Amino acid sequence: MSVHVIAQQVFHLPYPATGLPPLLAALIALTRHAALCAISVILVLGLGERGGWTKLATLFFCTAAFYEELLRVPVMQGIVTGAWAFAFLPQAAIYAKTFVFSAMVLVTVALAERAGDRLRKCGTFAIGGVIATLFLFAFGEVRPALEQVLMQFADPPRAEDAIRSEAYGMLILMAAYATYILPSCAMYLYFRAFAETFRGGAVAVCLLYIALLSLARGTLLISLVSIGPDFLPVFQFAAQLFVATVLICVFFRSELPGLMQAPEARRPA
Repeated sequence: MSVHVIAQQVFHLPYPATGLPPLLAALIALTRHAALCAISVILVLGLGERGGWTKLATLFFCTAAFYEELLRVPVMQGIVTGAWAFAFLPQAAIYAKTFVFSAMVLVTVALAERAGDRLRKCGTFAIGGVIATLFLFAFGEVRPALEQVLMQFADPPRAEDAIRSEAYGMLILMAAYATYILPSCAMYLYFRAFAETFRGGAVAVCLLYIALLSLARGTLLISLVSIGPDFLPVFQFAAQLFVATVLICVFFRSELPGLMQAPEARRPA
């Protein structure tokens, strides 16, 4: 979180301009959805023999929290506008989308685990991933309409209640840091799942973790296609995620199986 704050308040980087060419935006969305499906499957596999409801709840929490849609986005919007119902009502559509996606991933993993051989298992994962990705694309098309319908049941923000960005005080800064705890917890749970699922070297697991989470968030790809005058304003969000993932890899590296074993135990017999 501090990366973004320092970038804007110390280095005075502007908030990045939004908007990408339709084809490029679609390709980035495809990459994000595919990476999200991958880390979601890894999360479920990492939960092992835990119950189905526990897996569903954990996957729902991580998916919503990772994209800051569980509480962070509506809470921050409610604080700066004063229109709390207007900020939270559209979340019903997000929560429904996240629940359906989580259920799709659980069904995919369950079917894959029952597959007889590796080819059928990989095929099940591929088919489930395609269906889940298409669902995410479809939801992205209908999401604005759903949010507009839900917003009609709440009073819109009033200009006199809004807080301008230059007047953001300690309260908003504290809320921003507090609500960032949830995405951080989700990233930690993803890391635990990667450590449980992959038995390769610690460096390889950490690199795979960083790569997939960066792809799922989309910030790194957007930064790469924005190389030029707009690179630094966009890269501040990629750097924020990158620093967070590196810190998790460093501070929780002892949970990687390859590091927990003695050197003699890691040698082949």
